[in-house]
Amino acid sequence: MSIQTSFEPVVSRHQRQGTRADLLRLVRVLAAAAVLTALLVSFNPFPTNIATGDGVILNRVGYSLLAAFVLGTHVVVTDPRILKHLLNPWWLLLLLPLPLSLWGAGWPPTGVRAMLFTFSTMLAATGVLTLPPDARGFRTALILACGAVLALSYAGVIMIPDRAIHTAAEVEAEHAGLWRGIYAHKNITGPVMAVIVFAGIYVVRSGRPLVGAALTVLGLVFLFKTGSKTSLALVPLIAAMALLGPVLLGRGRTALALFLAVAGMLALTLGAVIVPVFSDILHSLIPGTTFTGRTDLWQFALDLAAPLPWTGHGYENFWTTPYVEFAEKPFELDWDMRGAANAHNSYLDVVLQLGWPAVAIVLLVILVFPLVDYARCQPDVENRRLADFFVMVLGFMLLNAALESFFFDREKQAWLLAWIAVVGLRFTSRMTADP
Repeated sequence: MSIQTSFEPVVSRHQRQGTRADLLRLVRVLAAAAVLTALLVSFNPFPTNIATGDGVILNRVGYSLLAAFVLGTHVVVTDPRILKHLLNPWWLLLLLPLPLSLWGAGWPPTGVRAMLFTFSTMLAATGVLTLPPDARGFRTALILACGAVLALSYAGVIMIPDRAIHTAAEVEAEHAGLWRGIYAHKNITGPVMAVIVFAGIYVVRSGRPLVGAALTVLGLVFLFKTGSKTSLALVPLIAAMALLGPVLLGRGRTALALFLAVAGMLALTLGAVIVPVFSDILHSLIPGTTFTGRTDLWQFALDLAAPLPWTGHGYENFWTTPYVEFAEKPFELDWDMRGAANAHNSYLDVVLQLGWPAVAIVLLVILVFPLVDYARCQPDVENRRLADFFVMVLGFMLLNAALESFFFDREKQAWLLAWIAVVGLRFTSRMTADP
């Protein structure tokens, strides 16, 4: 004979509540993983070098639906305290130059479509940080998304090498044999693999050494096969700065060191074209360097940008437009760069499209403020690990931006990852992450 007690209904009710809570947690983690995977893989993996036709339409529709989904979760699921930190007026200021630049631009419809697409992807990216209920959930989403990128990229190299490896039949035949995985170009693949390496380091530090080591090793091997020299040089530098800096220097000095590193990189790249003293320093360190012809491209772009220094030519209204394509051929330079797709310098592309004041806003909002957030990280182990991961991602991207273009580019994973790092650093300085 069993004796029923008054505690049994209470226990049963608590069990049901616990089951529902566990199920909700699982759904949120899987949703975050799906959002991050979609942002990293895109809706058109293994594209040709120039994304056209159905691939562009798939991405636009897919990212728009993704943004709508994340917006819905912000309304229904996201904690109001988190929403308060998302509604940052400085981030609105960061985006304001995009619509303003289209006032009087030569081809406004092109810029408007690109701008709305960019806003959608940036909104979707915030879901990567707001959907997971805790740090463990974020790590799980990160592992699943990075694992998906690695699995698809390695599978592509093995099963469809003509789509995952550069070939001699492409415009840039010199890249033949270099791996690009699911992306259109090795210079897109390199930064993503670098972030996967950083993710592996973060996972190892968080108590999952086997999974983290696998991500790190597989990411490093693929990064090496891309032949991306900039990424290969920056990964150990940034990792050492983020991991050893807080121990040896403290977070404040580490943030300052990273700021000086970005400033020095800008001075010796774009600055060397503008300021003769910086050019002399650069050539004394690396005689005859042109950064693979980039200095000629930068000089050409700066000459064309001169008539509109304050407003720029408009978002997505410079490269591949008649203004550039039919410009006077630069006979004094080593090659004809009128057909270039971008400036191979994110900061210069901001100048060309949005004007010099927009560069100041960019440096303030995605360099200075996030480094201040990093220095003010909450004194909690979980927060510090997250902050170290985000600062590795952001530091890498800001340095890489001196040689590649991706700021405000809705189709470049580098921009979305940098944006996630900016938002993540704000969160780690203002809230304590649950383990």
